[in-house]
Amino acid sequence: MAALGRSENGRIRVGIYSSIASGFLAELLRSFGEQQNHVQIELIDGNPEEHVAAIRGLKLDVAFLTGTRTWQDCDSALMWSEGVFVVLPERHELAIRTAVDWRELSGEAFMVSETAPGQEIYDIW
Repeated sequence: MAALGRSENGRIRVGIYSSIASGFLAELLRSFGEQQNHVQIELIDGNPEEHVAAIRGLKLDVAFLTGTRTWQDCDSALMWSEGVFVVLPERHELAIRTAVDWRELSGEAFMVSETAPGQEIYDIW
């Protein structure tokens, strides 16, 4: 990382969680790449536990994680927050609403990715 501050050629290894790899994070990485075009950005997809282990093992330089969990022996900072969207059938009683509270969805079935959600799923309640 010191080489980055001195404008030397180098590589930065960035851990990402694919579900947050668009929007703000994509723009941040694009902007960094333009400003630091001498630095190769290597993106590594994984879950928070894998990324924290890689940070501790010095295999990643930085990781972007979801949730509010505190990780021992790691520094963290809140970078941004994103809205969560719910998609419902037209005839669903909540479909006419512009905003829905999480508690109103407690009895609903959810489609999720193949990868099991991490602890951050509980942060929404």
